[in-house]
Amino acid sequence: MNLEEAFRLTIDIVPPVEIGDTPLGRRSLIGASGGTIVGERLNGTLNPGGGDWMLSTADGYSRPDVRHTLTTHDGAVVYFHGGGLIEMNEATLAAIGGQRPSDFGDAYIRLSLTLESGDSRYAWVNESLFVAEGRLLAGPRIEYVVHRLA
Repeated sequence: MNLEEAFRLTIDIVPPVEIGDTPLGRRSLIGASGGTIVGERLNGTLNPGGGDWMLSTADGYSRPDVRHTLTTHDGAVVYFHGGGLIEMNEATLAAIGGQRPSDFGDAYIRLSLTLESGDSRYAWVNESLFVAEGRLLAGPRIEYVVHRLA
């Protein structure tokens, strides 16, 4: 099994909607105003309206539940969703607070993603598994390097 970089995904995020403390943990909706996807086989823009239904728990981790659509440079629409773990350490909290961006490796920010498309030009995404490593940037934005398991 090999990992091959499939694309880089940058999400422009908007201020969260705090749902509050629930029986499962602290829930927030972190929406997206747009973003970009750049890769050898997949390029386009992130459509507004998606988001992350984040669950933060007492163990110092947040559990993202992301759901977005993107429109490729040639007009296809791709849906993606997934979950993972975000370590809420000093680097992550400083980036969220706007003090400084984080870098890959500063915190455990990982996702597993599933992509879907009805466009035959992108049928390969329906037959692939993806994993991603993230970092937080100014803006605020989050960037993921997304790898396809080959």
